[in-house]
Amino acid sequence: TRWESYPEEERLGALLEAFELHQQALHITLPVDPAFLSLDLYTLLRSRKLSPALLTGTLTNDPNSRAAAQGKVAELYTFAHVEAGALNFKDSPYFRGIGLDFSYIHEQGGNMTQQIAFALGTLVEYLDWIEQSESKLTIPELLGRVAVTFAVGTHF
Repeated sequence: TRWESYPEEERLGALLEAFELHQQALHITLPVDPAFLSLDLYTLLRSRKLSPALLTGTLTNDPNSRAAAQGKVAELYTFAHVEAGALNFKDSPYFRGIGLDFSYIHEQGGNMTQQIAFALGTLVEYLDWIEQSESKLTIPELLGRVAVTFAVGTHF
């Protein structure tokens, strides 16, 4: 059977079976495709034979940075999967369920100041979203579940 014939859940599940998740960190970046967001990644990861407390790594799932890196508009995405990333991995203290990646700014000629400015702007947008929505996520929970990735060039 060809790899492409498996549905996304089965392919990712098969890939995860190959790793000893209690011995190595797992870093996943969700693609920009909104259809992929329906994939129940959270349930799939938690269903592996692993105590949630032993899971380490990050889930890069920020709709703003993911859309911007692909030249798309973040309005197409919701924050529901970001909230789910934080809440579903609350029993995993070493796994960050909200990942923000600003390396695309460096890759497109930006500098460290611009990366930090975009990161702060995105975090402010998240804080505003929590205050204005009926989110079950609190500001301290959000800030405790965030991992931020920056690119480092030769002038660091």
